[in-house]
Order: sequence, then structure tokens, then C-alpha cells
Amino acid sequence: MNLKQCYATLEVHQNADKGEIRQAYRDLVRIWHPDQYQTPPRLQKKATEKLKELNTAHDTLMAYLEARPTKPANPANHPDAPEKQAKTRAKHQTGQQKRKRPFALWIILLTAVAITALALYSRWPFPLPGKTRQGSIANEGSSIHALATARLDSEQIVRLQQDLASMGYDSGPADGKMGPQTITAAQQFAMDFQVDRDGNFVDALLSSSSRQASVTRIHADWPEVSKSRGFQNWIDNQTIASPDVCRNVLASGSIAQVTNLIHSFIFDREAPEPIKLPETGIIEKRFYQGMAPLTIKTRNEGRHFFIKLLELPEQKEILATFIRSGGMLKLHIPLGVYALKYAVGNTWYGTRWLFGSATVYSRIEKDIEFTFEGNEISGYSIELYVKPTPLSKKNRDYTFDF
Repeated sequence: MNLKQCYATLEVHQNADKGEIRQAYRDLVRIWHPDQYQTPPRLQKKATEKLKELNTAHDTLMAYLEARPTKPANPANHPDAPEKQAKTRAKHQTGQQKRKRPFALWIILLTAVAITALALYSRWPFPLPGKTRQGSIANEGSSIHALATARLDSEQIVRLQQDLASMGYDSGPADGKMGPQTITAAQQFAMDFQVDRDGNFVDALLSSSSRQASVTRIHADWPEVSKSRGFQNWIDNQTIASPDVCRNVLASGSIAQVTNLIHSFIFDREAPEPIKLPETGIIEKRFYQGMAPLTIKTRNEGRHFFIKLLELPEQKEILATFIRSGGMLKLHIPLGVYALKYAVGNTWYGTRWLFGSATVYSRIEKDIEFTFEGNEISGYSIELYVKPTPLSKKNRDYTFDF
């Protein structure tokens, strides 16, 4: 292995000093050490061969730097000397007209490299709305170093591997080891979801992969949707809520907000047919018997109400009802404290889509508390309606957790 090959094997420049060579060697050994590849055998064999190359390159360069004088008296001792001498001889053998040719060739070569780099860069998925592209293919080495040297325990690495696998990335077995396969999958995820590289890259990666995996568990096609041109076009052409609102939702990191946004996108993409309005009454009940009276009325304004009652503080849904415009429903509820949320609209698409993209969400500001005191049970009578919205204001609220 010659000196050029040694520098290339350790991925350092030919003017690197001992410290740089030693650090590059340690980083690569952490990635390629055979102990990380118990199975399959072919990977362990490949890692063993790679480790031998790294050892050879490191020992050769260190020996060369030890033996090299501080200020070489003879330029011929430089590792590039033979190549430079050959170029010098070639120059003397060509005329003035031929000496101009290498410059033109360099211009052509640099142009080709720039076009290739631009093509490689552009084929990566476009940034998520509201974010700018962070980092480039050229500086991916920093993320490799950060992942390879990160002080993560095995449980953190297992969670990362599981999150990446749930989103379709080939991160290898969930063995708690930060091997090349896991690093490659993590890098691809970081580019797909534009993980911030300006701060602590590893912490940002762990946080983002956990959030995006949670969204994927709700919407299995989210990794593909996020990279699709159709999703970008849908956001750019929003009419129910402005494109800026959608981009802010994606940038917020809120699982509930992002899932609400995806829900609306899938509804518009699938365009389901409306179904018959339910009669006023209970859709689903998750308690056996109640004793506190609750009356809910709605105004006759042509819009219908889908209502949820959630037990606090666990936010456990115990009741879902439907009340047509101008209707009224009388119920008996178990004692306790509750939150009442409702969705409003004109056209019904079922409990999955509710009133479609035009669904308006709201809730009663104060919690409802049913108590039993002095042989009396408290009760409530509530009238629901939707406040008028100015035409200039978009009324779709993706931040509402219904």
C-alpha cells in the first residue's frame, strides 16, 4: 500500500499531521471493528479486512512521518515527487499551443463535477414546508463522526434502530450497537426529514426520529407522504388554512398537529363520498350507568355537531354523540370532571373524516364537574354554537387536538 493509498484509506489529506491521522484512524476503527458484527459472518469478515487496511495505513503513515525530516532538503523525497517530475517532463516535451490544452480540460472537468453534484443534491427529497435545507452531501462526514463517537447507551441506540425500522429504513438488527448500517440509515433519515445540524446533531436526530415514528404509527404512509411532490403542492394551494399555517404546523414538532394536517391531506387525496347524517343520539358510550343530568342544545343554523366527552385528568373519552342542527339531547353522566369538545360542519363523512376538510373544532372553555353534595346531584344544560368567523380569517385549526 503506497502513501497515497494510505491517506485515502484513512480519509485524510496528504498534508495531515500525526494528530489528524491518529484521530481519523480511531474514528474509522470504531465504525469497522469486527466485534460489532457477530452476524452475519460475511460482515464480520469484511470488517476484519477493513480493519487490517486501516492498521496498515496508520502504521505506514506514522512511520513515514517519523522518518521524514522536518524541512526536507530534497523535494524528491515528497510522496508526490514522481508524479510531479513526470508532469514537468511532459511540459517540456509539449509546445506552447499544447500547454493551453490542460487548462481547457480542467474547465470541462470542473463543469462536469458541478453538474453531477447539482444532480445528486437535487435528487434528495425537497425540504419539509417551513424549513430550509440544512447541510449538504459534501459535509456528511461530520454527521458520521458525531454518530460514531456519540456516547449513547444501548437502550438509546435500540430505540433509534426501532424508530428507523418502523419508518422503513434499513437500520439492521436492534442490537444496541451503532454500526455502519445504523449510521447509514440515520443519515438518510436526517436528510429526508431535514434534521438540524447546527446544534447537537445526535440529540436532534433522536428527538426527530421519535416524533416522526410516532406520526408513522398513526399514518403508516407518512414517510412517503412527507417526500411526495403531491403533499408539497397541496400545502402550497391550501384554501381552508393558509400555506404558512401548514408549514408552521410541520415545524412545530407537535405529533397531534402534524397528524391532523396529514389527516386533512389524505381526505383531500382520497376524496371520500359523503354519507347520510346520523340521527341525534349517542354514537358510542364507554360507561355503564350515569346519574348526573346533562342537556345539550344546538342552534338551528344548518350546521351539525359531533361531540366528545372526556374524563379528566386522563383525557379518557367516555361518550361520543351526534346532534343535528337545532336538536337537543338529554343524558345522564357518571360523577366526575369532564372536558367537552365538538366538531361542527354541514356534510358528514363518518367518524373517521367527520365533516371533511371544512370541519371546525372547538371546546367548552370551562371543565364540567358533576358532584353529589347535600343529597343533591349537580347537572348542566349547555347550548352549543359556532362563533361567526371573519371572511379574511382561515377557520381550519390544525393545532386542535380532537
